[in-house]
Amino acid sequence: RRRYTTDPYCGYWVLDSRDKAEMLVDPTSLWMKSVEAAVARKKDSMIISALGGTAYTGKTGTTSVALPDSQKIAHAEAGVTYAKLRKIMQMFKDNDVMDEQIYIVWSPEAESQALDLAEVKNSDYTKISAIDNGGIKRYMGMNFITSNLLPKSTYYRSCYAWVPSGVQLATSDDVRTKIYEDTTLVGNPWAADLYMDLGATRMEEVKVIEFQIKESASV
Repeated sequence: RRRYTTDPYCGYWVLDSRDKAEMLVDPTSLWMKSVEAAVARKKDSMIISALGGTAYTGKTGTTSVALPDSQKIAHAEAGVTYAKLRKIMQMFKDNDVMDEQIYIVWSPEAESQALDLAEVKNSDYTKISAIDNGGIKRYMGMNFITSNLLPKSTYYRSCYAWVPSGVQLATSDDVRTKIYEDTTLVGNPWAADLYMDLGATRMEEVKVIEFQIKESASV
């Protein structure tokens, strides 16, 4: 069993004209797209924090569980290497985690480093090109996601590999939005508010791997 802790998040916006208010009800508007992106970014941040953070278990949910060193691959003063990617696959197989899709989240520089690997860019190593529109979406049976939200200390970035059952997003109250005319303010402007109550936790340590890379510039 794992303990969940959810946190509420809210936003409030006032628009000074009816034209701008109409942007709130149009799902294709730039304003709505920016709100959707902000919500997705917050969810991503929660999941990333849960991957490498402290989980809580036990009968009362008070026993802390850190991601063990056995589930970590050190940077070894190197960036992304073919050996590190192979090690990730081996670790999941050693842990009998082989019946789910594997996902990897890494930084833009990590992806750039991987694009320079001979094993990735040379068709002599693989029959299927890993490069898709200048990026890597799938390689070695693993799915890749690029994010700027990963933690970094000086030159060293923490990236993560996991399977879906290894981490879970808890939803106490999913995203709710309300659009209304606020009669408590002068001019009765149109307003919008957003509320959500979410959290995330790591479910099983053997289903999550942290691998570090060295990047070219410090934070």
